[in-house]
Amino acid sequence: MNIPTRVLLIDERAIFRCGVRRILETQPGMRVVGEARTGEEGLARLTELGGVDVIITEIALPGIDGIEVAQCAKALETQIKVILLTFQADEEHLQRMIEVGADGYMMKQAAIAELIDAIHNVARGEVAQASAVAGQLIDHFQIGRERERRTWGRQFLAFIARRLTSKEIARQIDNSTASADDESGIAR
Repeated sequence: MNIPTRVLLIDERAIFRCGVRRILETQPGMRVVGEARTGEEGLARLTELGGVDVIITEIALPGIDGIEVAQCAKALETQIKVILLTFQADEEHLQRMIEVGADGYMMKQAAIAELIDAIHNVARGEVAQASAVAGQLIDHFQIGRERERRTWGRQFLAFIARRLTSKEIARQIDNSTASADDESGIAR
């Protein structure tokens, strides 16, 4: 006997919650166990229900936002999965989502089939991202790594131009001599 995935919906728009509930209740192995309009109501419902597997929450909520809901929910129930919904993906939300350990990030404009797949994926312990969000997330980290490499590269070239030894470079960057030697490929 399969135990259904128990879902809590948090969104300030009743029509959105109602629509998602009706669709999810037609899915085998899925059951909406509660709804809430605000983050505070959602967390209260979570503790009242005591048996939620997945929270689907809008990021922009009155009171505490969906990201804070995710953080609090994960502190209360470490096994709970949280999918954040938004109309607009931005770098700040992506960063905060990662920091609190959200399991999924979906655009509200996504097809309902994507949301259903996301619920199944996070219930299995996988991460769920809308393709547009995943691309933005990858770009965000690649840009950050590239910026970091360029900064380090310029700094290291400046040290070499000043004819600093490995030990002097290590002191400058507060790192070990071995790291400086490894980076330069030379030993002094």
